[in-house]
Amino acid sequence: MQFSVIIPTLDRCALLANTLASVCTQIFPSDQYEVIVVDNGYSDGTRQMIEAMNRDGGKEIRYVFEPNCGLHHARHAGARSAQGEFLVYIDDDCVAEPN
Repeated sequence: MQFSVIIPTLDRCALLANTLASVCTQIFPSDQYEVIVVDNGYSDGTRQMIEAMNRDGGKEIRYVFEPNCGLHHARHAGARSAQGEFLVYIDDDCVAEPN
């Protein structure tokens, strides 16, 4: 695994869906990167959305819950969970270009 794409989020499920759609459809080889969503305040259905996306097939998304609020805690939780050589952080309201 070359890259770990880490997306911290806090109650922004609708925006996160667009971010995930763009990250999971990269032209980069799928086996070279993982996608990790760190939920830093579960109350809006983020976990259910991730589970549904994983059931639908496509790029696997790993869900991590971080109970300690704050971007710092969420980023560190993602780093601890990551298996990639390089960590790539993206905000939950960004849309990645396909390449």
